[in-house]
Amino acid sequence: MEKKLPHSEIEKNLIQQLSKGNLTKMHLRGISKSIAALHRTGFQVIDWSIFGKPAFEKFVIDTQLPFDKVSSVQELFVQDIFKEIFIFRKGVPPMPNFYNVQFTIENV
Repeated sequence: MEKKLPHSEIEKNLIQQLSKGNLTKMHLRGISKSIAALHRTGFQVIDWSIFGKPAFEKFVIDTQLPFDKVSSVQELFVQDIFKEIFIFRKGVPPMPNFYNVQFTIENV
């Protein structure tokens, strides 16, 4: 598995980057709640990317999920903030060790 970023580092970098954009407080709150939900359900954030500078267009979160916590993915489908969710199985077949999951949040 790749090196994960600590939650405090993610939050600090994210606030710094998103404060440069023209996001509403409501949109920022939605992104924050989404990241908190990822941590709560067992996802480990590896990296994130912001597209559309200076205006925010798309935010992509790269995560890993241990195989034994795969059932927590279902909880995230009810959140309407995620516009795309890509799940990639990683490890030695036939049993993956973990999943790489990529979430996309768009400014709509």
